[in-house]
Amino acid sequence: MHILGAHFDYFKTMGIEMSEGREFSALFPNDTTTGIILNEAAVKMLGWEKPIGRDIQIGDLKDGQVVGVAKDFHFHSLHDPIMPLAMFVPETIMRHILIRVKPGDISSMIASLQSDWNAFAPNLPFDMSFVDEQIQQRYQSDQGFSKLIYLFSALTILIAALGLYGLIAVIASFRVREIVIRRVLGATVNNIVILLSKEFFYLVLVATLLAFPLAWWAIHKWLQDFAYRIDIQWWMFVIAGMSALAIALITVGLQSIRAAVANPVESLRSE
Repeated sequence: MHILGAHFDYFKTMGIEMSEGREFSALFPNDTTTGIILNEAAVKMLGWEKPIGRDIQIGDLKDGQVVGVAKDFHFHSLHDPIMPLAMFVPETIMRHILIRVKPGDISSMIASLQSDWNAFAPNLPFDMSFVDEQIQQRYQSDQGFSKLIYLFSALTILIAALGLYGLIAVIASFRVREIVIRRVLGATVNNIVILLSKEFFYLVLVATLLAFPLAWWAIHKWLQDFAYRIDIQWWMFVIAGMSALAIALITVGLQSIRAAVANPVESLRSE
C-alpha cells in the first residue's frame, strides 16, 4: 500500500472529496497521532464494508484508526491505475507547502508569497513551482512521441504523394498515343482521368487493407502502456483509409487531368 503524508486542509486545498468520514482537522488533536485516511482503492483491497473506526497499522510509521475514506484520485502517472493509498499526518519536518490561489495577477501573487516566505524563513531560498507545470513535465516524453508521430506521418504522406505523382507522370508519358486516340474518338477528360486513376485506386485500396492489421497491432501495443486509454474503434480505420484514398486520388487526378487536357496535336508531334 502506498503512503502519503498530508497535513490539515490538504484535501480541501487539492480539491479531493471524501466518500466517507472526514478529513484531518485541527479540531481533532488525535488526528496528528492516530488519524489515518484511506482511499477507496485501499478499502476495496482490504474488503472493509465499514472502514471508519477500524484499527490499522502502517508498517513502523503509524498505528491508528481510520477517520475517513477519500475518493480515488491520481497520485501517480496516468500510465498506472489508481493504487491503494494510506494517508496520515507525518511527524517529520514539512518539505513542501501547497497553496491554492485565485486566478489573477500571477506576478503580484508570487511577490506576495516571496515576501511572506522571507518574513518566516529569511535564511532559506524561496523555491516555487506550479502543479500543472510539474504534471506537464511528467508527460513530456508522451507529447514528444506524439509530435514525432505527426512529423513522420506528414513526411510519409508527402513522400508517397510525390511518388504517386511521378509514377502517374511516367505512365501517362508512355500512354500518350492511347490518350490521344481516345480523345480523338470522343473520350472526355473524365474518361481519361478514370482510366489512369482506377489502377492506382485498387493498389492504394489493397495497400490500405494490408496496413490495417499492422496499424491496429501497433496502436494496441502502445495503448497498453496506459491504465486509462481509449478503445480502438472500427471507424478510425475507415476514416484513415478514406483519407489515404482521397490523397492518392487527388495526387493521381492532378497529373491525369494534365495529360487528358493536353493538345492532341502537340502530344503526337512530341511523340
